[in-house]
Amino acid sequence: MLAFPCRTTLRAYLNGERTPGQRRQAPDAFVPFLPYCRQRLADDPHLWASTLFDEVTALGYQGAYSTFTRALRRNARDDETLPEHTLLTELVGLFLQVSDLHEVQTLSPA
Repeated sequence: MLAFPCRTTLRAYLNGERTPGQRRQAPDAFVPFLPYCRQRLADDPHLWASTLFDEVTALGYQGAYSTFTRALRRNARDDETLPEHTLLTELVGLFLQVSDLHEVQTLSPA
Protein backbone atom coordinates (compact mmCIF):
# COMPACT_ATOMS: atom_id res chain seq x y z
CA MET A 1 0.00 0.00 0.00
CA LEU A 2 1.41 3.39 -0.99
CA ALA A 3 1.44 6.22 1.50
CA PHE A 4 0.62 9.62 0.08
CA PRO A 5 1.61 12.89 1.74
CA CYS A 6 -1.10 14.87 3.45
CA ARG A 7 -2.50 18.10 2.00
CA THR A 8 -0.29 20.37 4.07
CA THR A 9 2.81 18.49 2.94
CA LEU A 10 1.74 18.69 -0.70
CA ARG A 11 1.04 22.40 -0.30
CA ALA A 12 4.52 22.93 1.18
CA TYR A 13 6.05 21.05 -1.78
CA LEU A 14 4.09 23.10 -4.32
CA ASN A 15 4.94 26.41 -2.60
CA GLY A 16 8.62 25.53 -2.53
CA GLU A 17 8.75 25.55 1.27
CA ARG A 18 9.96 21.96 1.41
CA THR A 19 11.69 19.56 -0.96
CA PRO A 20 10.43 15.99 -1.32
CA GLY A 21 12.87 13.46 0.11
CA GLN A 22 14.76 15.94 2.29
CA ARG A 23 14.19 16.05 6.02
CA ARG A 24 14.22 19.28 7.96
CA GLN A 25 17.31 19.91 10.07
CA ALA A 26 16.77 20.71 13.70
CA PRO A 27 18.54 23.88 14.85
CA ASP A 28 21.94 23.19 16.39
CA ALA A 29 21.79 24.00 20.11
CA PHE A 30 25.59 24.33 20.19
CA VAL A 31 25.86 27.30 17.79
CA PRO A 32 25.06 30.03 20.38
CA PHE A 33 27.92 28.72 22.56
CA LEU A 34 30.50 28.43 19.78
CA PRO A 35 32.09 31.90 20.27
CA TYR A 36 32.46 31.23 24.00
CA CYS A 37 34.05 27.82 23.37
CA ARG A 38 36.47 29.23 20.82
CA GLN A 39 37.48 32.03 23.17
CA ARG A 40 38.01 29.65 26.10
CA LEU A 41 40.10 27.30 23.95
CA ALA A 42 42.13 30.22 22.62
CA ASP A 43 42.74 31.43 26.19
CA ASP A 44 43.66 27.97 27.50
CA PRO A 45 44.78 25.51 24.81
CA HIS A 46 45.01 22.70 27.40
CA LEU A 47 41.40 23.02 28.55
CA TRP A 48 39.64 19.67 28.91
CA ALA A 49 36.39 19.14 27.05
CA SER A 50 34.69 18.07 30.29
CA THR A 51 35.63 21.34 31.98
CA LEU A 52 34.37 23.34 29.02
CA PHE A 53 31.17 21.27 29.01
CA ASP A 54 30.59 22.11 32.69
CA GLU A 55 31.06 25.82 31.96
CA VAL A 56 28.75 25.80 28.94
CA THR A 57 26.13 23.81 30.84
CA ALA A 58 26.20 26.47 33.56
CA LEU A 59 25.56 29.04 30.81
CA GLY A 60 22.46 27.20 29.62
CA TYR A 61 23.55 24.50 27.18
CA GLN A 62 21.15 21.57 27.56
CA GLY A 63 22.65 18.95 25.25
CA ALA A 64 24.44 15.78 26.27
CA TYR A 65 28.20 15.57 26.71
CA SER A 66 28.66 13.35 23.65
CA THR A 67 26.61 15.78 21.54
CA PHE A 68 28.71 18.66 22.86
CA THR A 69 32.06 17.04 22.02
CA ARG A 70 30.82 16.00 18.56
CA ALA A 71 29.66 19.57 17.87
CA LEU A 72 32.92 20.95 19.23
CA ARG A 73 34.95 18.76 16.88
CA ARG A 74 32.68 19.48 13.90
CA ASN A 75 32.73 23.25 14.37
CA ALA A 76 36.39 23.45 15.24
CA ARG A 77 37.34 21.90 11.91
CA ASP A 78 36.24 25.14 10.30
CA ASP A 79 38.71 27.12 12.40
CA GLU A 80 42.26 25.83 12.14
CA THR A 81 43.49 28.21 14.85
CA LEU A 82 42.31 25.84 17.58
CA PRO A 83 44.89 23.29 18.71
CA GLU A 84 43.77 19.79 17.83
CA HIS A 85 44.50 18.29 21.23
CA THR A 86 42.05 20.57 23.02
CA LEU A 87 39.15 19.15 21.02
CA LEU A 88 39.38 15.63 22.33
CA THR A 89 37.68 14.25 25.39
CA GLU A 90 39.12 12.36 28.33
CA LEU A 91 40.39 9.72 25.92
CA VAL A 92 43.21 12.15 25.20
CA GLY A 93 45.59 12.44 28.07
CA LEU A 94 47.18 9.63 29.93
CA PHE A 95 45.94 6.09 29.49
CA LEU A 96 46.41 3.63 32.28
CA GLN A 97 47.43 0.11 31.52
CA VAL A 98 47.45 -2.48 34.23
CA SER A 99 50.01 -5.19 33.61
CA ASP A 100 49.87 -8.77 34.83
CA LEU A 101 51.85 -7.71 37.90
CA HIS A 102 49.25 -5.01 38.64
CA GLU A 103 51.74 -2.32 37.89
CA VAL A 104 50.18 0.85 36.66
CA GLN A 105 51.99 2.34 33.71
CA THR A 106 51.10 5.68 32.24
CA LEU A 107 51.23 5.87 28.49
CA SER A 108 51.37 9.05 26.49
CA PRO A 109 48.66 9.40 23.84
CA ALA A 110 49.84 8.56 20.36
